[in-house]
Amino acid sequence: MSKKIKKGKKIVLGFVIAITIMTTIAALTHIPIRTTNDFTQRGNEFFKKGDFEAAITDFDHAIKIDPLNAVAHFLRGNTYHEKGEYDKAIEDYCEAIKLELTYANIYNYRGLAYIENGDYEKAIADFSQAIKANPNRVYSSTEKDKKKGASDKAILDSHFATRKDINNTSAYFNRANAYSKKGDYDKAIAEYTQVIKINPNYFAAYINRGLAFDKKGDYDKAVADFILALRIDPNNQTAKASLEMAKIGRGY
Repeated sequence: MSKKIKKGKKIVLGFVIAITIMTTIAALTHIPIRTTNDFTQRGNEFFKKGDFEAAITDFDHAIKIDPLNAVAHFLRGNTYHEKGEYDKAIEDYCEAIKLELTYANIYNYRGLAYIENGDYEKAIADFSQAIKANPNRVYSSTEKDKKKGASDKAILDSHFATRKDINNTSAYFNRANAYSKKGDYDKAIAEYTQVIKINPNYFAAYINRGLAFDKKGDYDKAVADFILALRIDPNNQTAKASLEMAKIGRGY
């Protein structure tokens, strides 16, 4: 047998051995996705990466295995929310609440979905519930199972770690927006004022309160709010444009 043939056989054999080793390592290190919690966790990772279709598929599997998985319903609702499918989002939020997932964020998000659907009364009710809820408590119908409860909390903490902060201040702000969209500017102004008391640097609250004053024809207060907003963000174009419009309404 020629040296070239022997050399060729050694190369092929080495390649086969390398592939076998890699396959074996992959098989040993791969963790099968089998339980409802596995699918919920992986779905959450897909969500955070922006792969919403894959996330929904995994949440579907999680719920199929355990229809009482309130967290999977909630996270699938958030995924539909991100996709702009508000009816489906609301359906999942309602199911999660029915399964006794009490978490301030769930009311905030369902309220936001109701706003998108133009159902302001339900939105206001949800934001009110979010304000009452303890934002740090997470529990479900499986609360008796401490291990499951801890796992649920870990998944939710991970879910919100990379997302816009949703808390009681946001609930007041969202409720103010709902009142404003209803045309109830006095209540909206009161809510924005509450937000500013909690957080004096809440830029959007000054802008939206200023717009509410503007809608009422109270241009002096509108101008004052837009000036306050510009102290927080001097280069904000929305604040600058709103200030100019309020000045026109004011007559100068």
